[in-house]
Amino acid sequence: MTDLRRTMPEFVADKIAELIATNGIELQSRLLERNLMEEFGVSQTVIREALLHLEAKGLVTTKPRRGTYVNNPSSDEIYMLFEVRKIMDVFAARNAAFHHTADDICELRKLSSEAEKAYAAGDYMLFFRISRKFHIRIYECSGFSCLTRIYDDMTTLTDIFHHNLHVSRDIDLNDDVKGHAQICDAIESGDPELCERIVVHHIEMIRSKDLEIMADPHSSGREDRNEKLE
Repeated sequence: MTDLRRTMPEFVADKIAELIATNGIELQSRLLERNLMEEFGVSQTVIREALLHLEAKGLVTTKPRRGTYVNNPSSDEIYMLFEVRKIMDVFAARNAAFHHTADDICELRKLSSEAEKAYAAGDYMLFFRISRKFHIRIYECSGFSCLTRIYDDMTTLTDIFHHNLHVSRDIDLNDDVKGHAQICDAIESGDPELCERIVVHHIEMIRSKDLEIMADPHSSGREDRNEKLE
């Protein structure tokens, strides 16, 4: 169902981003306007505006006379983007420890549970969507909901790259799922220091795993899981 608060170009941009996140559209691939028009049943104007939204978030690059391509960030870019994200997430979580309500915790736990169920069911697009809602919800209950838009724009590239990398390589994402539950516990405890430790560990774990996978183009989650079973 379309989010009525968003324009059609924004809605289409979100759907393209989800396809990139779940490897429905591969990194570095060319996005053909005609194909996207047929896929979403919209005009060329809508597609072009959607691509502008994605370019503003760093997901695609339009090259003159060559077309629009999905970006494939370098390891240095990923490292720095996660470093900035860590600062923002720590700020949000520490303040959420002070300002959260019982309803906030219920909503966070609900989203964490829904994300876990989506991942267990193999619905990676739903898992990706709910995971982003979970982190945005932390900002909303931190007392600084004005930062949610900044967070959304800043983390789109890291989130989409992370999920694309793991889905395309069949890497286990259970650590992500567990991390959400731990963040819920930390916020509910009201301890900002605990929140900071949990969030830093969560972000650094994700970043280090992504960089490790990038360094080994042949890595596979299947191999990791098989080794654990032996």
